[in-house]
Order: sequence, then C-alpha cells, then structure tokens
Amino acid sequence: MHIVTMHPYRPFFLLFALILDLTSAQQYAGDYINNSLPFVPGAEVTYWKIHNGSYSNLTLINHVDHGSNGERLISSKIKRATIIIHGLNRETLALTCLTELSALAKVPNSDINTDSVAIVAPYFPNGDDKWTTGYPWVNGLKPAQGSITNCLVWSGSQWSAGGANQYPWTSSKNISSYTS
Repeated sequence: MHIVTMHPYRPFFLLFALILDLTSAQQYAGDYINNSLPFVPGAEVTYWKIHNGSYSNLTLINHVDHGSNGERLISSKIKRATIIIHGLNRETLALTCLTELSALAKVPNSDINTDSVAIVAPYFPNGDDKWTTGYPWVNGLKPAQGSITNCLVWSGSQWSAGGANQYPWTSSKNISSYTS
C-alpha cells in the first residue's frame, strides 16, 4: 500500500500556479473595486482579472509587493513566489505582509531579494466585508443582488475550503478560492 500525504498548504501552491496561468499578462486588468484595505508599505492593492467562461471579467483583490525601486515587479525577473493567506476573519494581513517583506530584506543570498521574489496576498472577502473593507454593497435590491461590482466574494469562510464564489450575482458560481 502506498500512502500519499499532501502538505496542508499544497492547495495554495496550486492556487498560485493557476492564478499565474489565468492572469498571464493580464495581472492588473481586473476592475477597480472600491475598498479600504490597509496600506502596506512596499506593496499595493491590485485587481486581477479572473476568466470564467462566458463571464470573463471577475476580479480578485490582492496585495502584491513592489521591487526595490518601488515599482511593480518585472515578470521575467521573478524566480520565486510567496503566497500569504489571511486568517478566516482576514486578520493580520497587513502585518503578515510587512513581516514577510522585512524577512526578505534580511536574506544574505543576493539572488533572493525584493526584485526576484513575488509576495502575493489574495483577499477573500465574504458578506461581513460589505460596506467596510471589502466591496461596495447596495441595500434594497433583490436578495443577493446588493453586490454591484465584479469582485469575487465567498460565503462565510467557505473560501478556506475551496468553496465556490457567492458573488457577483451576475456570474456563474463556479470560481473556487483554490482556482481564482
């Protein structure tokens, strides 16, 4: 009998590989989503376009680090990637990003630096994030239609188990947090 074990973070490595595939050369082509995510020095909030069959403009919000010049990373120079997954309540995301950037700055290997390592922190909003940090919401619309942007939103903590998106209501609900 051969038993295969999976590292608990393996789905997130697969997620990143799929993100790179789905967003190749379109990395910053998603729609701007009005939000109040925390500022992270050395990084920016980005909006990645996620293709979903016929509805091709869903947006995943991320924090992505900058290179040593304070600009976006040059894809051809990236050798490694670190994906930071926030907690169920999205706590400490900014602190975790800062810690990772600080640790990266102290690595003695000159091949490992802020120009060759991409630090990506996808943001998986849920219903608790409407009006506040995550995405705009309009009260008084038909049930589930208050999410008025293309922002990918999950129900509760279902994103943590690879659950499919809940919003936008105009799209099919088949984007898993593992594949977005």
